[in-house]
Amino acid sequence: MIQRIQSLYLLLAALCLILLASLPLASLGLTAADSSRAIYHLTLWGIAPLSGPVNDSTPVGTLFHPIGVMLTLSCILLSLTTIFLYKNRSLQKRLCSILLVLQLLLCGALAALLIHAFGHFDPVVLSTPGLYNAPFSVVFLLLARRGIVRDDRLVKSLDRIR
Repeated sequence: MIQRIQSLYLLLAALCLILLASLPLASLGLTAADSSRAIYHLTLWGIAPLSGPVNDSTPVGTLFHPIGVMLTLSCILLSLTTIFLYKNRSLQKRLCSILLVLQLLLCGALAALLIHAFGHFDPVVLSTPGLYNAPFSVVFLLLARRGIVRDDRLVKSLDRIR
């Protein structure tokens, strides 16, 4: 199970998604009316103040993105369960394709979240490593699917030899 390379790739994809859910996506700046600067972390769960003044006009927690949260949690669960379907390669290949589609939808939802956040904050945005976890998980899923297809071809060729 774990000795197969596609299982490792699926595990790395799940780890990237767990990090995506826990790390901030970007650090956003907001200049208040009194010229004080506040820094916020944009996460998948909402916006949290990091430094600076917090008052009633602070958009804390207003950009909660339930679609991104649901997609992330479903992708984590699906990729972890796909690891244990190593005996049924055709189902594993199909689930990996479904995961790829869900991951691309998640990347689109994250892009929409960032575009929406740009409208509320100053143009000073610092990307953090959490933002790059979604594209890395897509790459790991592509590599896992490639490994599953390769294993399937190997088993079929060995069946022909017998």
